[in-house]
Amino acid sequence: MKKDNTRWRKAYKLNFFGLKDGVHQLSFSIEESFFAHFPVDHIHGSRMTVDVELNKNDRHLHMQMSFTGSLQVACDVSIDLFWLEQTYDATLIAKFGDYEDRDDDEVWVIDRHAHDVDLTDYFYETMVLNLPSRRINPDVINGDKDSDVYRAYVEYMDEQEDRTKGAQTTDEEEIDPRWQALNALKKDK
Repeated sequence: MKKDNTRWRKAYKLNFFGLKDGVHQLSFSIEESFFAHFPVDHIHGSRMTVDVELNKNDRHLHMQMSFTGSLQVACDVSIDLFWLEQTYDATLIAKFGDYEDRDDDEVWVIDRHAHDVDLTDYFYETMVLNLPSRRINPDVINGDKDSDVYRAYVEYMDEQEDRTKGAQTTDEEEIDPRWQALNALKKDK
């Protein structure tokens, strides 16, 4: 007997069958195991909640979603894992029709006889696409001097500065006076 690998998706299906027309509040929890089912290696943990305000009528479902929580990612500077706070909103409209079409990011067409809509892939894509291109640990940004991350960052930057100084000419007279003025500003920092 083959193991059903889609069972976990049930937790992310919005079952609208039997709901009266009008506004309904729903909530989904995105835990650690969610990302294990996707080919992603840069998200190591999740503490996300998706609150959905569903406005249902006989023609469509209008879903206003609010993503809040944090994702565990690697710092681009130190490579250490940290929890990245996330907050963003998304809107999805599911229209009832005679065919299925989910090619559009904001408007889906679902079978008019459907009882639920699977939001699993939508949640995944929204969270991945809303990650910043550079992910830097707040300890590095805020300069928490007690942090190992910050100390490693400062040590790395000092090494880079030493390399740069060694490559520069030592004779200050050879440098264009305009560059000398800029270097003086840099040293005043």
